[in-house]
Parts: sequence; C-alpha cells; structure tokens
Amino acid sequence: MNNVTAVLKEDANFTTYLKTDDHQLIADEPVELGGDNRGPNPYALVSSGLAACTLITMKMYAKRKGWELGEISVEVSHNKDYHAECEDCEKSSQKKDIFERRIHISGNLDETQLKRMLYIADRCPVHRTLEGSAVVKTELME
Repeated sequence: MNNVTAVLKEDANFTTYLKTDDHQLIADEPVELGGDNRGPNPYALVSSGLAACTLITMKMYAKRKGWELGEISVEVSHNKDYHAECEDCEKSSQKKDIFERRIHISGNLDETQLKRMLYIADRCPVHRTLEGSAVVKTELME
C-alpha cells in the first residue's frame, strides 16, 4: 500500500507539499495558471509515474531473461483531446486523456525481443491503472 499526504498551506498559491512513506515532493502549477512553478503539475507527476513504472517493469523483465537492455529511457507527454471513438461526440466535454510514450532502448536486441519489450511496457502496473477503471473513494474528515 502506498500512502501520500498532501498539504496546501493557507498562504500558498498552489504549491503543494507531498509526503510519501519515505520521500518528500512538491507539486505546483505554472505561473501563468496562478502557481509559483515550484514543482511539476499533477499531470506531470502522473506522467512521471507512468515513465518510471515502464522502465522498471521493462528492466525487471529483461533481467529475468538475461537480456542486455543498455540504457533505456522513456518520454511521456500528456494532453486532453477529443477522442475519435467517443460515444457522444456532439458533447464538447467528451475529452480523453492521452498519454504518448516514446521508449528508447540502446541495447542490442533483435526484432522479436524489441516487440516483446513493447508488449511488456504495456503491462506495467501504472499503464494498466490508467487504462482501467480505478476507483477513488473520498471521505471528508473533520
């Protein structure tokens, strides 16, 4: 289980202090949106999670197989776009979150291994969460 506590102080614009079990981070919004740009925005944090999970999943798999990946990197971009296959495209609010992921592998893998790595990338837990139907339960505390 992962626990995150987020605090937005009264005198702050949008600078949010995040604490996980062992780490501290800052999230914010850019200046043009009223923030102080002291950290990545929330969607950049989600994109970072997808990128990190992709690399870790690929590395774990390659280690089990004894494959030498060399240096691997992932670039992830996020935007909201009108989804071409939306059920009710007349509604202007039918936007989908689109995460585009570009994977670079410097190791000497053959075509079959590269295809397998792409398959494995699509199986990373964060990717599956984003594609699935996550449940968010909210409780107001006093």
